[in-house]
Amino acid sequence: MPTDVHAGELSARAATLRRLATRLEAAAPASLSSRAGEQTWIGPTADRCRGDVTAQLAAIRAGAADLRARARALEAQAAVAAALPMSGPV
Repeated sequence: MPTDVHAGELSARAATLRRLATRLEAAAPASLSSRAGEQTWIGPTADRCRGDVTAQLAAIRAGAADLRARARALEAQAAVAAALPMSGPV
């Protein structure tokens, strides 16, 4: 991380990651897995579809969790940066 990045910028980046995580989760149609179930169709193709949907929804949740973890890391860096004295000419 460049040393000239200020705590405020790191916090702003963390907030952006959190917003993206929320949007990602909201875009994932939670009802999709139930629509891919036996109430809609049956057979091996339906089973594969349901498996694919389940895997994709899990990947979306994992992606959102990763964004939040990275946001927490940026917040930690922001806390350190805020505690450091300002560098450069005075």
